[in-house]
Amino acid sequence: MICKDCQEIGYANKSDYKCKFYKEASVDDVGTSTGIKRKQSSGVKQETQKAKRQKTAECSSSVICTSCKQTDYKSTRSSDCPKHMLSKNETFGRSLGQQFKTFTRKLSFYQCVHSSYQGALKSRIISACENTQQVVFRAQLFINQYTLSLKVHSSHIFKQNFWYSICQLVMDKWAANSAALPGGLLENWSLFRKSPHIGALFSFYDYKTAKDRFYLYQCR
Repeated sequence: MICKDCQEIGYANKSDYKCKFYKEASVDDVGTSTGIKRKQSSGVKQETQKAKRQKTAECSSSVICTSCKQTDYKSTRSSDCPKHMLSKNETFGRSLGQQFKTFTRKLSFYQCVHSSYQGALKSRIISACENTQQVVFRAQLFINQYTLSLKVHSSHIFKQNFWYSICQLVMDKWAANSAALPGGLLENWSLFRKSPHIGALFSFYDYKTAKDRFYLYQCR
């Protein structure tokens, strides 16, 4: 065996202590070829932190708000932005001070909404609930078919991201988080959505148009 660094016989490279190029590991050597990590000295830590702070300061100076076009922040979420919208806690703090306490009280729809707005708001709430129900119903129908026909028992169905992705498929969108779906599900969905007797896909526009046509038919 010949050392590739000093060309001497008896060891492979300079990692062997016999090699004249061998260098002992110090406390400042964090990452090594052997995979062993060692603690850094306080001086090296301070230099690293100083470099990080300098880099952060340089990056923050070049940041421009997308709303007001000023520097030092990215969006209206920053309290420095003149277009910043106060959160609920910030609004309470300014109006009531910092020593306020919040309590939850249930009110009926007719108690918390003015009578002049009840009709329009109620119809919108019902419409939104109908749309959501249509999406969830189709998602459940597909998963029932998937689990029963393929005898699939997966823990994915107990996760929120799984159902969010299924609802995206029902609304004819690509599943943003495909990692939350078990293998073979997308292929099964492509067959399920083509079934002529099952309205697997849901469109808010088509559903509203169908409801309007049905209402006009009843009024004739």
